[in-house]
Amino acid sequence: MKMIAKPAVSYVRYVPSQRELTVDELSNQQAREQLQGQASTDEQVELRAHNIALNRFIREGLSSHAFTEVRMEADPPVSTGWVRIDDPFEVQWAEDEWLLNNRHQIDLLMRTDSIQVPAAMVREHVEVKLREAADQGGPKRKQREIKDLVTMQLRRRSLPKMQLIEAIWDLSTNEVRVHTTSKTVLERFEELFNETFDCALQRVGHSVMLQGRGWAPELVDSLNRCVAVDFHLHDASTDVSDHAEG
Repeated sequence: MKMIAKPAVSYVRYVPSQRELTVDELSNQQAREQLQGQASTDEQVELRAHNIALNRFIREGLSSHAFTEVRMEADPPVSTGWVRIDDPFEVQWAEDEWLLNNRHQIDLLMRTDSIQVPAAMVREHVEVKLREAADQGGPKRKQREIKDLVTMQLRRRSLPKMQLIEAIWDLSTNEVRVHTTSKTVLERFEELFNETFDCALQRVGHSVMLQGRGWAPELVDSLNRCVAVDFHLHDASTDVSDHAEG
């Protein structure tokens, strides 16, 4: 019996390009109001104002690129956008969503809905419509026109397929981790992230990430030279319970 260890979850990591966040007077005013009556320093007011501005920037970005229902006439019928991390059917975010407990990370959830009608089903329905049109002796309709009509009818009768992709944006390290290894999904995420936050993503490997976290280059190099090992049960014919008893 051969057992091979496999990772349960795979991550693809990104590093967004640095982006200066403008702290406006409104954020400063709100910070002073929130800290009113407290013994606070100018540095604390500045930090609170920065957090307020950051929260507004994130909330406005997510709201302007929130998920919307699939349009049947779209080609292809696919819709992608942000939803709440705790509710994939909710696209409203609280004003202080990311200010609780001085959190340094943003939990993101990208939702993609798509409607796919099997080609074989479309083909069979088109054949039926063509025969009906011929039997009725009416004006001949182009096959393409009938196919488009059938496709639209079948789409309206189909439920969309929903895909949810989680991501974590760590503000302390400026890293984004996406829970997928699908090339198509990653490209879709990059496009949505860039449009939402006006922030280009640079895909990086684990070596760069580990060195950025303080790992010595020689330690990272030794990790890269590690060889995967297959685990074997030497006596596969022996019942597992025998090993347990021993």
